[in-house]
Parts: sequence; structure tokens; C-alpha cells
Amino acid sequence: MKISFSKSVDLKLLLNEIKAITTIKEGKVSYDAFRIYELESIIESHTKFPENLSNQSKQSIIQKTIRRLAISGFDDKEFKKILNEEVKIHFNKKEQHFYLLTSLSINYLPFRKIKINNSEISIKGKHYPKNFNKYRNELLNKNRENILEDNFIKVIVKTKGKNYIDVFKESLKDLDVFRAILNLLINPSMQINFGSDEKPINRVRLGKFLTMHLENGNTVNERNYWWEPNYNDKIWELKPEKKDYIRNSINWYIKRINLSNKKFNQSICYSLGLYVNAFDEPNKQSCFLKVWTSLETLLASHQNETIIKRCLTVYDDNSKPMQRQILEALKNYRNDFVHEGIEASKENLSTYCHKIQTNILYILRFNHLNYYSLFKNIEDANTFLDKRRLDIKVQKSELEMLKTIRKKINTKS
Repeated sequence: MKISFSKSVDLKLLLNEIKAITTIKEGKVSYDAFRIYELESIIESHTKFPENLSNQSKQSIIQKTIRRLAISGFDDKEFKKILNEEVKIHFNKKEQHFYLLTSLSINYLPFRKIKINNSEISIKGKHYPKNFNKYRNELLNKNRENILEDNFIKVIVKTKGKNYIDVFKESLKDLDVFRAILNLLINPSMQINFGSDEKPINRVRLGKFLTMHLENGNTVNERNYWWEPNYNDKIWELKPEKKDYIRNSINWYIKRINLSNKKFNQSICYSLGLYVNAFDEPNKQSCFLKVWTSLETLLASHQNETIIKRCLTVYDDNSKPMQRQILEALKNYRNDFVHEGIEASKENLSTYCHKIQTNILYILRFNHLNYYSLFKNIEDANTFLDKRRLDIKVQKSELEMLKTIRKKINTKS
């Protein structure tokens, strides 16, 4: 894939700025420390990299390109050439399986394995396999981490790729999709924590440490591991009578996500990632802003009135008047905070977050994933959602027409 740049970028200007702070002595390149980080970040923001590159890989590629450019001369055409070479070098590796080890704050899950996008998530009970556990403990011990095991359920995410940092990003994204669906199903529809102790809303959160491994169990190196900043040791107890409901519901959602068109899948997964990470936040203001963005992504709009209309579509006529009042309240608070800096109480913020969660669940269940096979992208799903405001007979007629059109297109192709 050839790398492209934003239309507004002035590479000559940026490269001249880097040239001015660059020193080459005995073949070694050095810079003004703070200024180079600033300029690298600006160049990165103007550069359109492949989607499967992690932020660390993008930074590394930019740094290597600038280092090579300093030797050959600061020419913008040469920069583009070297940048594309570095991306090619980055991907010119043999694919292999990497294994992300972490845990989830739940006592039981009715699965042994579940596939999401390009990842396979294995549920391992209370302990990791011995070969993985040995090397994981060695890594954490070397870095002086307290590795007292929690009682979370252990999971291993298996994903294929060429670079462990890029694979870590993909593995975590797919695990977050799984956690998002699980939390949508088991999080409370309403809950308020009084007092000063703020806690995340999510019942299923990540364990304290995340480590990456090779197929033989060894860690990818002796340095790299990740930790969960909002770690909380509370475990959610899944009741036996909920087992079938959870298994069947998870399968329903994941099947549709896996079978969705690529662009539609990406938007759904991005929205779910925003949601689950928002509800990992103890701070309810941060939670509200992030989960509102998740709803905007799901509804493909930043227009408040459009968001309200689309949310209302999935409610029955008797529920719509009250739901409109709720959605108007959410809109009012969002505008008050963003434009006036007026902050609500923790109790009100918790209420607002839970109400947005309900709307995300309903949009997915009753529109986006219910009719997933009709949509090429998130805009299609929301166009269909807009059409649902029509008379039910018209809606059914248009649904049949869409199916017929799609069949004809598939037959021709």
C-alpha cells in the first residue's frame, strides 16, 4: 500500500524545520529533543498509514525515515520514497501467531473458544497453561511487579500477524468487542454510587497485566508488558440460570459482527471499543464524553437532532414521549458541558451514562445488527434507520425491495 498525505500538509516546510534542528557528527544523527517530537507528531498526523499499524509502529517508521533522510538530504520527494520503503520493510516479515494473555473480572463464561474478526479468544478458567504462565511470571518478576494472582477468569487471545505491537493492538480491539457485548448484556440498566469512591460501570473489566507471547509460551521479549490503569479487583458472579442467555446472546451478536461487510464491521467495532473503554473509566465525566462519542459513531452523526430522531426510531409509540425527554436531557447536558463548562453531579452523570448505554444496546439489537446483511457501511444502516420512521407497510415494502436489489447485484457479480 502506497502511503498518502493530507491535502493540507506542507512537507517542505516541516522538513526544513527538522533540518534546522538536526546535527550530524561522525555519522550519528541528533536533534533538539523536544522540537523533534513535536515535528514528528505533526508529520504523523498528516500521514495516512495502513489501518492495522499501531501508534508505536507509526512513530518508529517516521523516526527511521527522518534518520535516513538526514543523511541523504531533506528533500520531500525523497522523504515519501524512504517512508514507503520503511513501511514495506515493516510488513516484509513472516506471519506468525501471537498470544495475548490477560484476565476478565467474571467468575465463569459459557464458552471455551470464540472467534471475533481475526482473533480467537480461549477461556482458560482460573489458570493459564503452564508454559505460558512460567514465562509470564518471569517477565513480571524481572520488572519487579507484584504478580499475586487475581481470581479473574484467564483468557488467551490468539491473533496472526507480522509484528507483535501491531498484533497487540488488533488482539485488544477484538477482546474489547467481546467485552463490550458482554457488558451491554450484564451491566446494570441503572446504578448510582453515592459518596466519593468512584467505580467503573463495567462489570467485566481487564486484569491488572497484559503480556504478549509466542507459540511456545515464551514472551515476545524481556521488557514489554502492559497494565490496566483502572484495575479493580471486584469480580462479577455470573449466575447459573443466566448461562444459556449469555451464550445465546453473545453468539447472536458476534455472528453478525463477523459476517458484516468490512466497512460496516469496522464502524461497529470502533463504536463498541469506545463504549467499553468509556465504561472502564471511574470518572463519570470522562465516561459520559467517551460514550456519547460511541453513540455518535454508531448513528453516523454529530447533529444532536438527528441523533435523537434515530434513537427514538427503535422504541414503540408508547415509549417515545418519555424517551424523547431523556434524550433531550442528554443533549442539553452535553451542550452545557462542551460549550459552557457546566458540570453535572456524579449521580446525574451516572444516570446519563446508563441511558446512553441503553440506546447503544437498542440500536445494535433492533436495527444495525438485526439487518446487518443489508448494509455495506454505517451510513447504510442509518439510512435504513431513518426509513423506519415511515409507515410500517412502507417500511416492509422497502425492506423487500432492498433484498431484491441486493440479490440481483450478487447474481450479476
